[in-house]
Amino acid sequence: MFNSRNYINVHAELVAEKLEWGNTGQINEILRKHPGGFDFILGADICFQQSSIPMLFDSVRQLLRASEGRKCKFILAYVSRAKTMDSMIVIEASKLRMKMKEVTGTRCIVGNLEGVVFEVTLE
Repeated sequence: MFNSRNYINVHAELVAEKLEWGNTGQINEILRKHPGGFDFILGADICFQQSSIPMLFDSVRQLLRASEGRKCKFILAYVSRAKTMDSMIVIEASKLRMKMKEVTGTRCIVGNLEGVVFEVTLE
C-alpha cells in the first residue's frame, strides 16, 4: 500500500567515475566529489588477477569508510577461477576487518565455473 506522506521524491543522476584499484589520486578525487562516501558498492565479476585483490578491497574500504556508522555494503558477484583466488579474497577482506557473508541462494554454475554473490560489510 502506498502512503503519500511517507513518499520521498528522489531524483538521482547516474555518474561514472574512473577508478583503478589502489589509485589514491582517483579515490581522493571521488571522495572529494562525494564527501559522504558510499552506502553501496556493486562489483560484478571483477576479480581476475591475484595481484589486484588487495588493491580492490583497500579501494572499497576507503570508499565505504566515509560511511562508517551507517549500514554500508559491498556486493561482490564472484566467479571462482582458482582456489588460491578464493582464499585470497577471504583473507584480504579479513585483513581489512570486513565481514563476508554468502548471499543465500546465489551459488550457481556459470559456464563451467562456480559463481556466488557475497555481501561484504565493515566490522
